[in-house]
Amino acid sequence: MFPLRRLTACLILVLACAGCPSPATTPAPTASTAAPATVATPRPVPSASFGAPVFPVPKPVGTRPPDPVSPPPVGATPVPPIPTTGGQVIESALPSVEPTLPPPPGIETFDLPQLGVNVNLFHGGKGEGNATGYLTQMLFRSPVGVALGVESDIYIADTGNNLIRISQIEVLPSGGTTRAGSTYAGDGTAGHADGFDVRAKFNSPRGVAFHGADLSVWVTDSLNHCIRRIRIEPAPAEQTPQVKTVAGSPGKAGHKDAVEQDALFNEPWGIAVDKDGNAYVTDTKNHCIRKITPAFVVTTLAGTPGASGHKDGAGKTAQFSEPKGIAIDPSGEIYVCDTGNHCVRKVSAAGVVSTLAGVPASPGFKNGPGEVAQFDTPIGIAYNPDGALYVSDFGNDRIRLVSKKGVVSNFAGAVPPAPPPTPQLLDGPGAFALFDGPQGILVDDAKDLFVAEEGNHSLRKILLENVVTTEWGSTVPGDDDDAFSLAGFKLPTGIVYDGKSLFYIADAGNHTIRTINKNGAVTTLAGKAGDPGNADGLGTAAQFDTPRAVALDADGNVYVADEGNHLIRKIAPDGTVTTIAGSGTVGFADAKGTAAAFHTPRGIAVGPDGNVFVADFGNHRIRMITPDGTVTTHAGDGKAGFSDGQLDKARFAKPSGISIDASGRLYIADFGNNAIRVIQKDSTTLRFVVGTLAGATAAPGFVNGSGGTAQFNDPWGLVVDAVGRVFVADSGNSLIRKITPDGTVSTYAGRVDPNFGRPISGHLDGAGTDAKFAAPSGLAIDELGYVFVVDTQNNCIRKIH
Repeated sequence: MFPLRRLTACLILVLACAGCPSPATTPAPTASTAAPATVATPRPVPSASFGAPVFPVPKPVGTRPPDPVSPPPVGATPVPPIPTTGGQVIESALPSVEPTLPPPPGIETFDLPQLGVNVNLFHGGKGEGNATGYLTQMLFRSPVGVALGVESDIYIADTGNNLIRISQIEVLPSGGTTRAGSTYAGDGTAGHADGFDVRAKFNSPRGVAFHGADLSVWVTDSLNHCIRRIRIEPAPAEQTPQVKTVAGSPGKAGHKDAVEQDALFNEPWGIAVDKDGNAYVTDTKNHCIRKITPAFVVTTLAGTPGASGHKDGAGKTAQFSEPKGIAIDPSGEIYVCDTGNHCVRKVSAAGVVSTLAGVPASPGFKNGPGEVAQFDTPIGIAYNPDGALYVSDFGNDRIRLVSKKGVVSNFAGAVPPAPPPTPQLLDGPGAFALFDGPQGILVDDAKDLFVAEEGNHSLRKILLENVVTTEWGSTVPGDDDDAFSLAGFKLPTGIVYDGKSLFYIADAGNHTIRTINKNGAVTTLAGKAGDPGNADGLGTAAQFDTPRAVALDADGNVYVADEGNHLIRKIAPDGTVTTIAGSGTVGFADAKGTAAAFHTPRGIAVGPDGNVFVADFGNHRIRMITPDGTVTTHAGDGKAGFSDGQLDKARFAKPSGISIDASGRLYIADFGNNAIRVIQKDSTTLRFVVGTLAGATAAPGFVNGSGGTAQFNDPWGLVVDAVGRVFVADSGNSLIRKITPDGTVSTYAGRVDPNFGRPISGHLDGAGTDAKFAAPSGLAIDELGYVFVVDTQNNCIRKIH
């Protein structure tokens, strides 16, 4: 779904814009604006969000087309207020929490890509350098360590430049904000000297940690074999950062537990500081974990000094092999990247060591439970407040995720490595992003990640949010059979995925049924573009009139809600189109085959037993067609209204989309009632009944929240995944909404004005809450969990990663 041609295009775009500010931030000042000072100190500044990906600029969009369906017949019951019981799921057996999407057959859960991961270039990325400035104006030389300070300050160990750098939020004269990078300490030459800011010297600093109690920055000065501390001392009056050696003998490698500079280290790498001010250091060449108390007393917490190996156990009986990254959780548990052993280890506060994930001395790439998972030279590690760990898997050029139970999955980075092999810098959705030598990693207060990337000499930011891309078509209507953006659609509305390789599209404006194969090629399966009509036949000899929705059965037959013809059609695998139900004129009749009648059928779905369910928009009913073609009314009394309960007494208003889960439960987008309804068995009577899953009032609106408090605006299409999460094309709001099994509604993708709380339509790819849609209608989910959107007014098919 993301071929070389698309990857190459994205790479060119990223490289071309490497010096540009992120689209989501205020543009960087021009050359005439003064750059930040060479030295900066932490200070309170307003917070902001940065780093939206580089994606196409907004495209113009027209207004939403009028609804082609005639109004309800005169005398129809008006839509009443939603009952007080509205918004409650009737079957109490529904799960109350949102579980993890289970895998389709043949795919293990931990091999599925992480959704809602968005990688951005933050600083650097233009090769080796040493420059301060805004965003990508800042340049590094092989940065290794990162740490989060106050007010979103980020400290970076710029190893190749022998500097400690700082990235801060900068307030611009215009009142906007951007990110500015500057030097915090070091003069840029290799050596050892304590003193103030740029008068100090370092030699390959690698680890940084921030201690909030005294606003100090701790540094592992690796090739000086010592630990440095930077903080603003109360005297003298300069109030500038002062560098001091607090442990280790500068320039002297060895192992010795002692106080301050009497202690010895051998190329210390990672460092972390707990809430009490104790510092923990990975003493890499000594193969052990050291502890430094606030009084600068150095002891060996775990590992056999000077002995490389892998052994779990207590204190010095345990063994490591060149440990590097280190992190601490709030309870005092320590997590270590045991780099030479290609493992993640856990060290208790008492020094007891265990292996959390990875096969000792077995480099590779494998996801799964800790005892079988594989890493290749893990270096950086960060603790997430929810209990998960993020690991910079240096040898695999990926960021891995380790759950609380030790299960390893891929978080960001191409799997398998995506071409071109060099340079490996590509922003975008996590599963397609490219890294080159990721090292230090941190998690900020918003749970976004920052990664120091040695090979790309950059700082990357990973935001936890969905990413929207336009996969097929463009905002210009057309009917071309081609690939990706070269294909043309005209007001498409329906989509279904066969679970293996093909999407089927109801291209309503072209009166055709289209397919998209695994290579991204779009072809016309049936119907002739621009030639509406009613004719059965083979492929393009057949005719449709405004086909609105498509569904698939287990045998590969495609069912079509042919709205303009008021028919239900079937397309056999060989492309032969037949009419299975409907007379071809507006009406209502339960009967067999062509003796039955529909009124503008809009939604369609096939149940596990082969029954076809139809959202009969104009008749305000849900209809059912058995395999022999017999049509009956499944739910609804035919009057436009709103009421839950018994099937034949329930009321709908212009039901539109319909989806079925594996248990046979039906979900309906009740377009006229601005609600999501569900048909399922009552847990007490075991009879099928109609309930309301979400939607507060028949009036259109936009509100997120639980069940009956949420609001929609003309919900059109919907799809339910394997665990009961319902995704809704909220057409009138131009948003994609998500409903968890407990009825909680949230915005999954699409832009909402932050000042007025109103959705904004248009066309824009990018981060999920920045992206824009225009009257989306149909939805489908593939085997990886990606959501595909038929963006009707934009004449294209979008993908939510």
